[in-house]
Amino acid sequence: MNYHKRRHHNKVLCEYDIITKTYYSEAGFRRELLAYEILAENNLPLTRIVNIDYKNRSISFKKIDYEDGLEKLTKERVRNASNILYKFHNIPVDQRVAKEISDLRFPIYRFSENLIEHVINKYIKGLKKYFDMGEVEYTLRRLGSKLRPEKFSYTWFDAKMRHFFFDHDDTVRAIIDFEYFGIFDPLADIGNIFADISESEVINPSPLFNAILENYPLNKNSLEILPFYMVTSKLTQALCIDLPKGDMESATKAVELSKIFASQDLF
Repeated sequence: MNYHKRRHHNKVLCEYDIITKTYYSEAGFRRELLAYEILAENNLPLTRIVNIDYKNRSISFKKIDYEDGLEKLTKERVRNASNILYKFHNIPVDQRVAKEISDLRFPIYRFSENLIEHVINKYIKGLKKYFDMGEVEYTLRRLGSKLRPEKFSYTWFDAKMRHFFFDHDDTVRAIIDFEYFGIFDPLADIGNIFADISESEVINPSPLFNAILENYPLNKNSLEILPFYMVTSKLTQALCIDLPKGDMESATKAVELSKIFASQDLF
């Protein structure tokens, strides 16, 4: 895998067999360490941490010499990724930790309204400076009005096929990137993965979507709101990753994908 091609707003230094990630924020640095602690306790596959520099907010990881999930997308790999994600979402939540990492902007009460306004005010308004956003705002308000999480769990927030690494037998070797780890609606992670798969230009992603949903017997309402999280996944990418790096081509692609997700009946 070519780590230099990875989009990231943090500084990532690639050495012979070590990847050192220096974090933009103290919160991201602490969340990554907390996630590693919790995920390791629950036997999820992780790349090994070889050094932690608290002063400079950097973590050095053992380089993973295996394919990431977008290098070769197969139904078996997606199914195995879903198994890991399902286990992730069913780790018992420690209430002490929950108080530490819960986002006060999105309480259970008025979750839908608060999240919609956050997405509109931050992402739609931020991207309108550069792009014609079409009917995305209207669609997000319509979809978001149905957001009623059936559960809140530890949530990756950056769950993407490119963050799963696979052995040659298609089992998951390791998962990476947890600086946005928190407590949220687990459907956000599923929407992120769906958006990631869709970006890979698979001709017919439905079998891959179904391989994920085997672990998530979602009701009709859940399926209807997944596009909300797929759209916000691409908007986040455009505004928070691509544009700050001056990558207008990738930002344009992300916005166009968000419009596609908003305009289609995907399920």
